[in-house]
Amino acid sequence: DVDGIHFDCIRYPGGDGCFCDGCRQRFEKRIGKQVQNWPRDCGTVLKEEWMQFRCDNITTVVRTVSEQAHKLKPNLKVSAAVFGDYPGCKYGVGQDWVYWCQQHYLDFVCPMDYTDSDTRFRNLVTNQVAAVNHAVPLYAGIGQYVIPDDQVVGQIEMTRELGADGFILFNMGLGLAEQTLPNLVKGVTSAPAKVPHRK
Repeated sequence: DVDGIHFDCIRYPGGDGCFCDGCRQRFEKRIGKQVQNWPRDCGTVLKEEWMQFRCDNITTVVRTVSEQAHKLKPNLKVSAAVFGDYPGCKYGVGQDWVYWCQQHYLDFVCPMDYTDSDTRFRNLVTNQVAAVNHAVPLYAGIGQYVIPDDQVVGQIEMTRELGADGFILFNMGLGLAEQTLPNLVKGVTSAPAKVPHRK
């Protein structure tokens, strides 16, 4: 009797897979013709079709699990940890997570914005908030394991400023449990956050 299902690693390992015989057969069936130069054509003349094929394969898993899980338990929450560089992750790992949000296959989304660059963090969250456009709650992932506590505080404040629905700290370890969380409770998380008003 679980309350949620969280997808992690719901993607291809990179842009160079999978080119197995099964994928070739399914792709050729989808496009209605044989691929003359397999797999080279998948990165050239058939690049857009191949990219969409990969995205659709991953989306099918997310959609099917979400639909079936919600039938069994309507209040269950389905979420995913996703690559932050949308839409680049569609091409790189077949992960069209903004589409999942738009279709409500996810109840909330957790972009993995783990970076020690505040500028990059700001750019990622700005893009994500705009792309999701409040279809579902967006909780920006902060890489607490790669930055000092004062920078964690700054990135938490950025998520609020930029209109994210919240944040997640990655990953739980002694440093987070014994040092970072107690420090956050004394300051940035000590009172309810002032979330920007939404129409």
